[in-house]
Amino acid sequence: MLTAKVIAFPLRPPRAARRPPGTLRFDALLDACVSCGDCVEVCPQSAIAWDLLGYPVMIDGVDCVCCGLCADVCMHGAIKLTAATRRGLDAAQDEDDARD
Repeated sequence: MLTAKVIAFPLRPPRAARRPPGTLRFDALLDACVSCGDCVEVCPQSAIAWDLLGYPVMIDGVDCVCCGLCADVCMHGAIKLTAATRRGLDAAQDEDDARD
């Protein structure tokens, strides 16, 4: 069962919320994101939650390590890999390969 982490932003409208690295601008996010929750569930830092509209936001006080997993699991293109998250994802995959 998928349990959602929802963050309320009483002073910050959803458009101004801090989003995961590589998230589309808000207008495009509305079309791309289906609120599947994959990005929320995969984040190893538990740094991503949903805003009241069901879109991904960063939790204040939790640091993103730019691992790129959120972009990697986003099948709808709402979160894209950036240069930093691509490096993080490559490093994580190299670590996995070294363990095998």
